[in-house]
Amino acid sequence: MDRELRKYQSSLMVSGMGVILFGAWNIVKATLTCLYGLDLSWSASQAVGNVGTAIIAVVAAVAALLPDLAMRLYVGISARAEAMGVGRSRKYVAVAWVLLVAIIAALAFEVFIIYWMLVHPEIADFNILVVMLVDLTSLSALIELLVSARRVKKLGG
Repeated sequence: MDRELRKYQSSLMVSGMGVILFGAWNIVKATLTCLYGLDLSWSASQAVGNVGTAIIAVVAAVAALLPDLAMRLYVGISARAEAMGVGRSRKYVAVAWVLLVAIIAALAFEVFIIYWMLVHPEIADFNILVVMLVDLTSLSALIELLVSARRVKKLGG
């Protein structure tokens, strides 16, 4: 039983770190998406406009993702604390469920986008497939965290 508890505590530690890293990745992804979507041809007359547009787009994207990052940090740090036997608050599990629903909604939207691109191939940009694969990986880390948190609680850790 003690060995099984250590196994799930270790899994909780790793998946907690994964949730944190995927939160950071969302910020990087949004920044790169904003920059990728802009016309960054730097002529002397357009340089100021492009830089201003890029800065505004990146700041807006990061600001929109700050609640997501905050929730992921809370869930990841709390899960790691519980895995080390320090934390006793289980509120992070409820927040993890909210993140799980949000990721599933994002995946559903990504499936819709892929369907739309298949119907309208003239606007196809299949970078969404990479985004979807990363979101699926994030989903699996979150599911692993929830399963491990439940098992740690059940085993008395």
